[in-house]
Amino acid sequence: MLEIADHSKAQHPLAGVILCCTSITTERRDELAKWAVEMGAAHKYDLTSDVTHLVIGHVDTPKYKYVAKERPDVKVVTPEWLAHVREHWLEGGDVDVEKLEAQHRAPTFLGLRICVTGFEDLESRTDIQKRVTNNGGIYDGDLTRAVTHLVALAPKGSKYEHALRWNIKIVASEWIADSEERGMVLDEALYSVRIPKEERGRGAWKRTLPETVPVGKRLRGDNGDDGEGRRKLRRTASSKLSTQSSAIWDELKGGSFIAKQDLGDDSWHEHPQSDGIESQVIPALAETTISKPAPPKPLGCFDGATTCIHGFDKVKTELLAEHLYRHGAVIMNNLEHDFESGFLITPSEMAEDRIDLPAPAQRLTRVNEWWVEKCLHRKQLVDPDHEFICRPLPHIPVSGESEPRQS
Repeated sequence: MLEIADHSKAQHPLAGVILCCTSITTERRDELAKWAVEMGAAHKYDLTSDVTHLVIGHVDTPKYKYVAKERPDVKVVTPEWLAHVREHWLEGGDVDVEKLEAQHRAPTFLGLRICVTGFEDLESRTDIQKRVTNNGGIYDGDLTRAVTHLVALAPKGSKYEHALRWNIKIVASEWIADSEERGMVLDEALYSVRIPKEERGRGAWKRTLPETVPVGKRLRGDNGDDGEGRRKLRRTASSKLSTQSSAIWDELKGGSFIAKQDLGDDSWHEHPQSDGIESQVIPALAETTISKPAPPKPLGCFDGATTCIHGFDKVKTELLAEHLYRHGAVIMNNLEHDFESGFLITPSEMAEDRIDLPAPAQRLTRVNEWWVEKCLHRKQLVDPDHEFICRPLPHIPVSGESEPRQS
């Protein structure tokens, strides 16, 4: 007789799995999602930081490319994986999910047709051909318009010129080897034959899994430590907040909160006039209001709310600005503006009294990136007074402490 844990596993073999689809038709995606939920998994339309599996129909999507570069923890599989798990599940008994994952891992060069040029020695050409065919791709000796990638030894030759005219992606041979090692197609732009050989592929993907934070540890008080207990408390709180805050930035970068349009696949990929990571990136923040040409600013959970972003680095500022704008915020950058109301967004680790604000900006409500995340998740403007985590933390002084104020 099965133990309780074994029975639960048999009933829900995909318990703990969180999957997302890309380049899958709407009907097929809905079917896969239904199967997954029946077997204990969760399905998400967006590539959030907790996604464990990406189900793909093709490799040329922003979700796929993001996982290839940033998420070595995500398993990339074909739709057949779910179909076969379900088939074994319906037959009853144990389902070897990991074995089926390995069998249905998306081949590295899935759906690609690859040609080469400039390689005179047979050994090099044969090596590339084997790598391509062994990893799910099709090798073409001749360059046709059906070819997706041309592997070139140098930026010259008839094939090279035709590939340029036909908008075929041109890469150096390092792209083949590195993509094979990663198990996924890497960003072709980082493997241009015009890039010096030693620079090719730099920063193409993270080679280590994301760090995990141990759970279950308790803080230990020490009443006679002359401030050390407070320091430990603040360091621990800061560490935990930073860890969770990192997940928020992963979700923002992963396109988790982009307004959905069900156009046959995922909201991150099929937006009109978009390459999936939003080509209309907001430029460096202007002195006053950020303005953009047509189309008119969309409505959303921040509709009409005046917001200022302060204290973040350039990358995080642009991420916040993009999502705020996409959901209807009016973004200001001049803290001397004559504000009547609005929100000042500062980093969660920036204590309440660690910033000098001009008088007009003091009329703004101080919030942090947690507030942005909660508004986006709930699809409405959240009252930060009802969410302690959304407001700046008070500064906890300790004896002998002297820290500069941030401006």
